[in-house]
Parts: sequence; structure tokens; C-alpha cells
Amino acid sequence: MKFRKKPLVVDAVQWRGDNVAEIVALGGDKVLFGPESPPVVLTANGLVGLQRGAWLVRDPGSGETWPVAEAIFPATYEPAEEA
Repeated sequence: MKFRKKPLVVDAVQWRGDNVAEIVALGGDKVLFGPESPPVVLTANGLVGLQRGAWLVRDPGSGETWPVAEAIFPATYEPAEEA
């Protein structure tokens, strides 16, 4: 049998390097900033770096956050209507 993954609407913001407030607003205390290193995201699988250009994604239902690489994001997510 074949199965299709159910659509999941998420909140997301792209890390540009100058939009700390947006990243903090989405990720809250799950995003850690160092003095001279990329931000790190506390995910269900541990700490993951948030590289410039990557997207920070949050499931509004569970609150879980994770980074998605810039090249992968448009292949996985598309804009959704605001609820």
C-alpha cells in the first residue's frame, strides 16, 4: 500500500542574519545565540545549527521547532492561507 503524508501547516521564518527578533519571536527559548556562531535550535533530536538562509519552522500544534535548509524548504513547503 502507498500512503501520502497529511498536510501540516507550520509557521516559518527565514534566518537572514539580521532578523534576530523574528527568529526569537518564532523559536523563543528553543533558539540559542552565541557571540560569533550561528544560532542553534533545540529540537526533539538535540541541538541543530541554523545556517544563514535556512528556515526556522514551528508546528503550532506541538510547539516543536526545527531548521530546514534553504534548498529543501521550497520543495517541502508552500504558502498556506492564514487562518
